[in-house]
Parts: sequence; C-alpha cells; structure tokens
Amino acid sequence: MLDAAEEWRENYGYLYVQLLLEELQEAFYLQIREGCALLVSESSLFVIFPDLEGEVEQQFGHWKRQLEAKWGISTSVGFVKEQGVCRILKGYAESILACQRRVFEGLGGLYRGSRSETNPVQTLTDRELNHDWAPFFEMIHNGDPASSAVDFALERWKSGILNPGEVQLEAYTLLTGAYQPHEDAGTLLSERHELLSKTETLEQLASFMICELEEMGKSFIPKLSDNGYSGQLITKALEYIAAHYTENLTLQSVADIVHLSKSYFSHLFKKQTERNFIDYLIELRIREAKRLLTQNDCRIYDVAGAVGFKDVKYFSKVFKKITGLTPVEYRESMK
Repeated sequence: MLDAAEEWRENYGYLYVQLLLEELQEAFYLQIREGCALLVSESSLFVIFPDLEGEVEQQFGHWKRQLEAKWGISTSVGFVKEQGVCRILKGYAESILACQRRVFEGLGGLYRGSRSETNPVQTLTDRELNHDWAPFFEMIHNGDPASSAVDFALERWKSGILNPGEVQLEAYTLLTGAYQPHEDAGTLLSERHELLSKTETLEQLASFMICELEEMGKSFIPKLSDNGYSGQLITKALEYIAAHYTENLTLQSVADIVHLSKSYFSHLFKKQTERNFIDYLIELRIREAKRLLTQNDCRIYDVAGAVGFKDVKYFSKVFKKITGLTPVEYRESMK
C-alpha cells in the first residue's frame, strides 16, 4: 500500500499516482521470477508469488526497500502465507487486515498476518462497545487542554480492540458530540469529515483532533434557542465578546453593540444561551486561561491580565471556584 497516497494525488494528480503504481507493478515482474501483481485500489497492489526458499519476508523486505529508494516513496506491506489457489481470497483479506496495523504501529512497516488473526469487532463485549465517553466531553466542556481529552481516547484506541475504520468512526462521533453546542456545527462537521477520513495513523488522527478541538475552543459560540432575528443579534454579540473578551467588557457596552437596552439584552442573552452575560464572559476567560497555563510558563499575573482579569487575586479565586484548583495547581496537574 502506498503511504500518503492522498497527499501524492493532491500534489501531483490522480494520473501520476496511477502511473506510479503501474511502475511498481512492472518492477515486480522484473524482479520476481514467478507470481503476479494486481492493482486492487487507487493506492494498493496485491501480489502473489510462491515462497520457494521459505524466505518470503526477506524477499518482500528487499523488494520494498529497492522500490522506496528508487522512487522516493514509503510503502506499508501486509502479507500472509497461504496454500492452494482456493485460499487466495482468504489470503487477500488477511493481508489487508495485517496492513491495517500501520494505523497503530506507524507507516512504512512490513506486517505479517496469520490465519488466527480475526477482526477485533467480532470479540467486542457490550461493555467495550458502549464505552463511557463522559470524561472526554467533561474535559471539552470544562475547557481543559484538547490533548488531555484526546489522550483519554487514545488509551482505548491503542488497546487494539477496534479496527482502524471503527477508530475513525468513534473519532468522528466524538467530534460530532464536541461540535454539538456550536451554532455552525453542521457546517463544521461536513468540512472536517473528509479530512478525518484521510488520516492514516493514530498519531495523525490524534493531531487532527487536537487541532480541531483547540480551534473549536478558540471560536466557541454556543447553539442558540432560535435562529431568528433575536438569534442573529445574540450571535453578533457573541462574536464581539469572542474578539474582545480580554477588554473591560460590560453588559452595557455589549448591549450598545447590538443596539439594545441593557435590560432587554440581558433577558435575550439568557434566553438564547441559557446563561447570563457575566457567567458566559467568565467561562470564556477561564477556558482561555486554562489553555495559557498549559502552553507556557507565564506568571499567573500575566495569565490573568491576558484573559481580561485586572485583579490577579480575584482571578485566582474565580479560577479555583470553577475548576477546584488554583492556577498553579492546575498547571502542575496538566504536566
């Protein structure tokens, strides 16, 4: 299987990748005395040849290294030993399953399968299928580092109880749940689904999820109770708050932005977001403070100022009330 095939197609075009695979196919016939090489997908070859000397792994490895050196590519190879023409399809399925280990072990490997290797989904228990993701969503909701939430997911995915397709499906389900409170969740998900499906390893998948969750945290706009004119006004207010939360915002100053009286804006804001203005502003500031505390070693005083708190003692008091930890304790807990 050609690694990073999608990237090759984007950079050089679909036709180039097809020609490259045909070159690999031709190279097989030039180097292997007996056997055949079949193009079975847009990025894969299925090769069959007799293990005459009992050194199929060495033969594969030698051929693989030569191809990669000549064309400057990376390939992942899954292989099995089978006997009899009637077992070719079985061998094909098992070699695909073996090659899927690239997701967990990294690209560019030579993965040997076996007849005993079965699809993990067949042995999943109800408890494993109904995994408790509450801690993941709690971390996202609380504004904890995205990496902590993704690490929680990786503990399950690295266990090997799911195959790569199931891991991607779970990742998409988690992003769906994380995006749910967002006003533009549908648009965000449709744009990201294809990108997620292109990840080839757990490392790539984890990096993608961390980037998405961090970006989501920066532009957090909660889903409103309606999308009418009132909703448009509050959306405008939320966008203004997101851009100016480090400043000395007040209920009156934001109400002026959307040309509403302070009392009516307060009523409308709570109706649409299910929280009052000051609680929302503090939540936004504390979420950003959490991010800063885990990404650098700035003084607590500087973090407080960077997220809009003028009094560091008040910041520390509010931070502990919301998180249960002082800013220093929170930073230490995230190391």
